[in-house]
Amino acid sequence: MSKITAGSLLAGAAALVWASYYPLLYMIQGISPGLLFALPTAIGAACFIPYLKRNVISTGAVAAVLFAASQFSIIFSTELNGVVLTSTFVLFGDAVLSPVLIYALGRMQERPAMNIFFPGAAFLIISSFLLTYSSASGPSGFPGILALVLTPLLVSVYFIYLNEGIRMKGTGVLSTTFLLAALFSPPLLYIFPVGAVSLKTVAIMVIMGVTSMYAGYLLFFKAVKYTGFFLSSVLMSLIPVFAALLQLIVNHRATHSESMLLVVAACAGAVLCAFSFSRDEGMKNAA
Repeated sequence: MSKITAGSLLAGAAALVWASYYPLLYMIQGISPGLLFALPTAIGAACFIPYLKRNVISTGAVAAVLFAASQFSIIFSTELNGVVLTSTFVLFGDAVLSPVLIYALGRMQERPAMNIFFPGAAFLIISSFLLTYSSASGPSGFPGILALVLTPLLVSVYFIYLNEGIRMKGTGVLSTTFLLAALFSPPLLYIFPVGAVSLKTVAIMVIMGVTSMYAGYLLFFKAVKYTGFFLSSVLMSLIPVFAALLQLIVNHRATHSESMLLVVAACAGAVLCAFSFSRDEGMKNAA
């Protein structure tokens, strides 16, 4: 198995793990945003304790601030604009803005065959946007528009900075990121009172912490080692595809035939994107 194929499979697995956040969130609608940030972050921090190293504290501190800022922005945008519209703009930060910034900064490790990559990326990103945005309403006034502008920018800057930190100092950066980010929880819990919480809700948020705040990060940055940050970020467009399928399976929410066609189109685009890099890798090996 080539590095590109292995990395693409890992990136797809990361997208699947992160997509599970949305059907889980659907199961605990109305939960306090403060608790929704605090408990999964604390669980992620606990999972990353074995990776803790002293030489990554400063890098992890900056990443923790960026993580908290991006998560607060997502929480506030979700409150103002709803899950669907917010997730659309998070997708823009993950799959469009991050690769563009990486390319502009000259950090692109591998270069694809552009005549294959661009059609594949178009299929993948456009289909994913249509799939995500199809049921969305408009933003909620100026605060909603501001949240939608800030969210993808903060998400993109956070992941690019985190990627550079991991590239330079290793996975230990993730441990300090989440451990220090957990310190932002008390003020958020004060702003958003928790109220009554059931055992089922706590269990779901623990699962969110293990998956979205731990497993997803490990899979994504493992994929980055094989394929580079550019392709791994583009393949995050699979998140709404997997989210639609998981909502059908887990939440038993009907999926229209048009949505299924978009799922097929997005998957075809992902295959083309991965193939554009693997073809380039094969040509290098042949040379």
